[in-house]
Amino acid sequence: MGHICINSGASPSTIRAPKTKNSKNQAIAINHYALAPPNSDMPFWRIYHPEGTFATEDHKRGLSQDITSIYSSRGLPAFYVVIVFIPIHAGNFWVGGQLRDTPPKSDSSSIADGSPTSSNKPFIRIFASNIARRLPNPVYRDRFLKAVDEKLKPHIADWGYDWEYHLDETERELWKINGMVPPPTGSEDEKRWFSENKPLELESAFNDEPAHLGKL
Repeated sequence: MGHICINSGASPSTIRAPKTKNSKNQAIAINHYALAPPNSDMPFWRIYHPEGTFATEDHKRGLSQDITSIYSSRGLPAFYVVIVFIPIHAGNFWVGGQLRDTPPKSDSSSIADGSPTSSNKPFIRIFASNIARRLPNPVYRDRFLKAVDEKLKPHIADWGYDWEYHLDETERELWKINGMVPPPTGSEDEKRWFSENKPLELESAFNDEPAHLGKL
């Protein structure tokens, strides 16, 4: 089973480095967490689901907004988060050699109406791709996983669905928005993009092509 890795947003000050005989090294470890929070740019989520699940706009909106909040609450522009719901037609969702496309009785009903049995639960498969920064250590990874579970649970697990997710961390160098290289983390341009929630003309010069590259 794959897993997504998303920053839980825990304050760096609450993270404790392992105790060592060298207090200087411990201080350096704590400062590393404080100076390098592992956010991720341009989250692209693909949610594969059987027809009959996520059938209402409200269900999709609720999940989409909760996923987006994982990133926007940490300073990333909300429009960086792209979520695509991909319904799988009957007969095309197979897990472990078994057909798993059984839809719920009604997408407007919740688990309170009686969740499907383990043999016929709809299966939800999520693949998220984050560009740019990586999780630096298991501490952030575990907190990240916990945050994702908390956001997904009300929209998937509580509906009686089985689910699985994983993350792909890719490089930033081949990423552009509207023909522009997105601004660096924490830059004034990124703050403008965050406040306006849209890509704007960049004020800094980092987007210029290096002269030494010449023509391709």
